[in-house]
Amino acid sequence: MSLLHLTYDLRNRLNRETTSAVNHLIKQSAKITETFVIDLMRVTKFSEELVKSVNSNHLIINTLGFPYGFMLIKHLNRAFKKIIDAEHQGLIDLKAFRIIHSHKLSFEGHIGYIISRELNIPLMVTLRQTDLRVMKYRPDLIKHYRSILIHAKKVIYLLPVMLKFFEDYLGKDFFSDEIKSKLVYLPNIVERPIQDVKITSQKKLLLTILRMNKESVMRKNIKNLLIGFKGLKDMNVKLKIIGDGDYLEQVRSWVNKFGLKERVEFMGYVPNSEIDSHYSEATAFLLPSFSESFGMVYAESLLNGTPIMWSKGVPGFDGMFDGVGVAVDPHSAESIRDGINLLIEKNDDFRNSIKSLKYDGRFKIFGENFVRENYDKAISELSLF
Repeated sequence: MSLLHLTYDLRNRLNRETTSAVNHLIKQSAKITETFVIDLMRVTKFSEELVKSVNSNHLIINTLGFPYGFMLIKHLNRAFKKIIDAEHQGLIDLKAFRIIHSHKLSFEGHIGYIISRELNIPLMVTLRQTDLRVMKYRPDLIKHYRSILIHAKKVIYLLPVMLKFFEDYLGKDFFSDEIKSKLVYLPNIVERPIQDVKITSQKKLLLTILRMNKESVMRKNIKNLLIGFKGLKDMNVKLKIIGDGDYLEQVRSWVNKFGLKERVEFMGYVPNSEIDSHYSEATAFLLPSFSESFGMVYAESLLNGTPIMWSKGVPGFDGMFDGVGVAVDPHSAESIRDGINLLIEKNDDFRNSIKSLKYDGRFKIFGENFVRENYDKAISELSLF
């Protein structure tokens, strides 16, 4: 059984990994069957286009594309043609694959759909928050996305709450019994050991983590977080911010403008291997985002025993667990302020709840064993087609 992964989630233009989630799943799939990865990236110049073999099971393809979904299908068709070019060069044999996994509906889903139909290979598609954003700004493509999902043999979703948001775009009638029979619950793997939960955090130290580019800073709602933080009565509470990027100076300017220079510490880039110590020492982790693809950082915080703040009614982590922290209105700095106060005042209660969930085994869904077993089951069922 050979599995073809199509993903835009392994690299960015700085050659840094964009998210560890897809990479973790690919590594787990290699324990189940033979795998091949087509590692895609959108670039802004013709001169940056590239087709390159990394090794016998990893192909890099860069293709020209525009931001904000402009001419999206043309960009994806161009990527498909580059794959065909790679096949003509002997870098890949599409006919050798028995399953295709497109790691997002709105991007890789289109490419996988073409290959699947032309070569009669079963298609598996993952639903992600990015797909919701694309549907919001490109409603003209929703009919096409419905067709892809109807064609797909398996549809992976990361969190139960996400499905109701997809219904808003795909239609309340879309998740019929036929579509439901294809659904596979597969949370992202959170590569963290489950730590002992410390009851009574001695420090009043808050933590947030994000990439410091403009899109991320705006989407993660850092300005409202700082305004809410400023409104706390206790001036001894500190905030630690982890992350780097070209928008860092803008965030610094907000900190200075709000008179928070002495209370906010910028840590810059921190390697993934060193993140746990920052989670575990924090009183609470804060990220009242306007949108989230999954919310890996929330899960990482909980595995370190630290209560969390997330956004109410936003697809992602909302509704995942009870009693582990506070859901706030991301549009309201006052709601964020009150949420922080509650996280501090009832910190031990939240930590006890996290401790109970840990001992009940509720966090095992983020482990590689749970994910690999569910993925293996889906692949085994696809082999019947």
